Amino acid sequence: MLRKIYLIIVGGVKMIRKIRSIISVVLVLSMTIALPNVTLAQTYVSENKLDKFLTSVDVPEDLLNIWTYEQKLELYQRKDENLSFDSYEKKEFSMNQGTNELEEVVLTRSSTIPESDLLLTHSFMNAWVNGVKHKIVFANYEWLKSLNNGRSKSSKGDKIGIAIPNGWEIISNEYNCREYKSKGYPKVWNEVGNGGGRPYELNYFGAVWSLTAGEGSIFAYLYKGYVSLEMVRVSTSAQNKVIGTYVHNYGNSTSWSIGWGPLSVSISGNKGFDKAAWDTSFTY
Repeated sequence: MLRKIYLIIVGGVKMIRKIRSIISVVLVLSMTIALPNVTLAQTYVSENKLDKFLTSVDVPEDLLNIWTYEQKLELYQRKDENLSFDSYEKKEFSMNQGTNELEEVVLTRSSTIPESDLLLTHSFMNAWVNGVKHKIVFANYEWLKSLNNGRSKSSKGDKIGIAIPNGWEIISNEYNCREYKSKGYPKVWNEVGNGGGRPYELNYFGAVWSLTAGEGSIFAYLYKGYVSLEMVRVSTSAQNKVIGTYVHNYGNSTSWSIGWGPLSVSISGNKGFDKAAWDTSFTY
């Protein structure tokens, strides 16, 4: 009799232990499943909040309409670095298929407004890192019309570069590229590339990225994106200016020649290409 009672008690203890083990496993699994949602809730920032923050550091609304969500988030995540807005400039270009040039659209009081194909923008932000002033340089591009023009249907293989002057030094690994495309109108932008994850070519005087966003379907897409680098001034006599270059690879060039100099980058392909260059000054 005592042995039966003993066995019942032992069996009950074992059962309780099994139940506790099952409860523990269920709790661990439920926590594991819940973790990603908690993380997303903690890391997601609405674009409205990003805009409010950037407006508080004097970024103009016109520029906020050009910048992408990821671009804004990149700056917001550095909000503890005493960020401040410097300046920006945007230029429009139209495609001249006769001269193989992307020609800057210059408007006067008497001129007829031409149809622009490409919008290029430089913008500059200041950040303080360990007591040192850094200059963040963005170059944004946006094709305002479909590239379904009989010569090229995407931005794949296009090159975009930023050249800096003597007296400035690029910070290692502080560069970025993001590419987007939209299936016509209304514009709904989807991120589709990052320039291969690194610059196509790095130089003491700047960086060039090779875009990767292809057409991928029968639809005529719109394309946009941005590249960025970060630099510090190492000479008080340095110029406060950068040069941007965009090359449209309509001929599907397979090899490229890139030349560098202070405030200079030349990009040439072995087949047909359009090119645009723009320079922008900033303050220190």
